[in-house]
Amino acid sequence: MKRYLPTIAVVIVLIGVLLYTRFFEPEKKLYPEIPLYQVAEQDVSEVEISSAGKKIRLTKGTDWQITEPESLPADPGKIASLLKTFSSFKAEARLADQVDALEPYGLDSPSLAVTVRTAGETHTLKFGKRTPVGGNLYLMEEGKPPLYTAPAFLAEQNRPDLEVFRKKIAESQP
Repeated sequence: MKRYLPTIAVVIVLIGVLLYTRFFEPEKKLYPEIPLYQVAEQDVSEVEISSAGKKIRLTKGTDWQITEPESLPADPGKIASLLKTFSSFKAEARLADQVDALEPYGLDSPSLAVTVRTAGETHTLKFGKRTPVGGNLYLMEEGKPPLYTAPAFLAEQNRPDLEVFRKKIAESQP
């Protein structure tokens, strides 16, 4: 038993250090996220997503509806995810305060554009090309000059696909 005491002591110290760093050390981000805008999810009345010539418009009535390209009920789970992401948007990093041309960043013809409307505000985010490093996309809010980056997965998850946003109705089994 005496032979195992040093090993047990080292394991206890290691567990103590891990618990301390997990619960008592504040988590610091190397690059803190930058809030671009913030609106309450319940105030959003319309969301429009466009990419590669496709466009989908979601409008809030009593329930969320797809109003363009055709009128269909919208999937509440997908809408909740979309609103959580785009009602208060945070960019990864600020790259430049002013850009001379949008073309090098792919923002002249964005790969994805998301417009969020409330009763008094409209915010349009344009996602461009991938950045050379980091797996992000260039991002700019329409009408506001700073150039930012945003995670590329946002553009992949929020393509204007009618089948993704339409409410699925379960078929009854015989």
